[in-house]
Amino acid sequence: MAINIPIITTFSDSGLSAANKKISSFGKKFPGIGIAMAGVTAAVGALGAAAFSAVQKASNLNEQISKAGVIFGQSSDEIEKFAKTANRSLGLSTTAALNAASTFATFGKAAGLAGRDLVTFSTDFVTLASDLASFNNTSVDQAINAVGAALRGEILAAQKVIYKQTGDAQGDFSRTSGGLANQQKILSATLENVQTNLGVALLPLFTKMVRFFNEKVTPAIEDVANAFGDQGLVFGIQVALSKMGEAGPMIGGFFKQFAVSVA
Repeated sequence: MAINIPIITTFSDSGLSAANKKISSFGKKFPGIGIAMAGVTAAVGALGAAAFSAVQKASNLNEQISKAGVIFGQSSDEIEKFAKTANRSLGLSTTAALNAASTFATFGKAAGLAGRDLVTFSTDFVTLASDLASFNNTSVDQAINAVGAALRGEILAAQKVIYKQTGDAQGDFSRTSGGLANQQKILSATLENVQTNLGVALLPLFTKMVRFFNEKVTPAIEDVANAFGDQGLVFGIQVALSKMGEAGPMIGGFFKQFAVSVA
């Protein structure tokens, strides 16, 4: 059995009434379809939200890689290699490790460090921040902020003092990595990396979608809003479809010929 639901473009009551009757009749015959469709809609929505979150994480990773390239120059590859293994060695995602390394590198560059010396300065302090967070049961961000505050002033002199005063904490993440707290950090960082890697695969598609909306859909919305005031609804829709280029006729045809068929 096929149920065709006519949608007419004149906005007459007869067309709407016919559609409503068909929908109502179908709902009575198949009461479970609404629940099933609601479940499908919820699942698609959750999947879309997860994909969007993954793409945002991928975008953040790209921003951190770009920043590291500017700060470390030709040595940025070494920082990226360090960051890619930080999830298990330090309980930090790749993005978080890159961000932390760049943060400490600003202090190192202020002290005149460059090249390999800057890489060592930065990665050693990222490692120390992870150890301090493990030793004091705090977040790595808190440890980074604390170390950063201590580095203000005579940076290289402060570096010696910091390492001298934190001797007990150094290496603590590695020593206690088997414990629940650090295992949770490792798991969290690893899962974030997995989601980010998924986002990297989806990023080109999302970029194209956003570019399409910026270049085609948004101008069409702006033009149709203006056309509404000047020429009315029908002309406004025509303007919008023409502005969407090749996608316009397809979208217009969809609305003109729209019907719902259920076997």
